Amino acid sequence: MIILGILFIIGGFLLRFQINKRQFNRRNSAGVEEFKSYGNAYTVQILEKIGRIVGLFLIIIGIIMTLTFFFGTSHK
Repeated sequence: MIILGILFIIGGFLLRFQINKRQFNRRNSAGVEEFKSYGNAYTVQILEKIGRIVGLFLIIIGIIMTLTFFFGTSHK
């Protein structure tokens, strides 16, 4: 349970890191994101929002699973 929780936390942070890295790499020297087309921009932005929510969800679930392991079981 603790290993799965830690993997969820790491996976959530990696997912959010990759999304932010892709967004950073799309910026030009003026700081404006560049896309090939309006449709591409719309699709990518929606998928990035969903990815950020999934990443946050993984981090929260991982923290809950890890805390449950430490505080939810009796250690004898």
